[in-house]
Amino acid sequence: MMIKRIFAVFIIFLLCVTSALGADFYWENPAALSSTDSRFPKSVTNGKSSCVLWQEVDKKNHQFYISAKYFSDIDNPVEINRFSNAIKFSGEVPEVYSAVMKKDGTVYVAFLASHHEIAVYSIKPSGVTEKISLPKQSKILTGARLYLGAGESLRLFASLSENESFSIVCAESADGFHWTDFSSFLPSKNFTNPFVPFQIEYNGGDLVVFQAQLLTGSRISYQLYGTYTKDGGNSWSEPVILTDQNTIPVSDTHPYTNYQNQGASLFKYKDEVYMGWEKCCYGRKACTTTL
Repeated sequence: MMIKRIFAVFIIFLLCVTSALGADFYWENPAALSSTDSRFPKSVTNGKSSCVLWQEVDKKNHQFYISAKYFSDIDNPVEINRFSNAIKFSGEVPEVYSAVMKKDGTVYVAFLASHHEIAVYSIKPSGVTEKISLPKQSKILTGARLYLGAGESLRLFASLSENESFSIVCAESADGFHWTDFSSFLPSKNFTNPFVPFQIEYNGGDLVVFQAQLLTGSRISYQLYGTYTKDGGNSWSEPVILTDQNTIPVSDTHPYTNYQNQGASLFKYKDEVYMGWEKCCYGRKACTTTL
């Protein structure tokens, strides 16, 4: 009987210690950022301040806006409601924006203002916003993707759509306010339907991964390619395929061209760059996420 009591006390002690030790691993209770239909939240930070952004939907009028909360002080965030112009949509609500934060705390947000125009806004820690005008394009634009590169330069990617074909264009800015015209992203120029570039700063330069179609016989597959610049985009390395046979397990008898690869995401850990992406094999319904 004494053994059972001692065992019961020991178990209670363990539960209390585990609960105390585990307290640091639990999140605080969530709090609502908005009171309306809001979608596609994103967070950017410079390590000191943070900004959370989202799309605020007005279903009745088939339009949405971009709103934000800026956290220099976690207890006193600055609300920046509907700082963008109204963006019209039909059907499903599309995700249209991309954002980065510079070391000085300025946030830059890029989004598709129309089929032919990308708008860029700056957000100061005080909540003051400013719209930066970029030239309209004659062709249809999709997929605005904004990145902060080495030296804190900004690079804005977009896709041009024409006759069911795509190409990647980019514009650059050193200060976020003065931008170059959109021009072809040269590393992708000789590829078929290049799409969805992802950039990360690495070793003092910028690494970009994009997907493009590869024709093998009568089969078309999407493969991922990587290119690197050390001089701010003045010159780029020759793109190399990243999803070749080396990414296929030895036990898998399928060639790499039997797989569709898309949705690349890059991150750094201990000065090494890792890539995760979605891989689908022809004839299989399920897809896998690969690292």
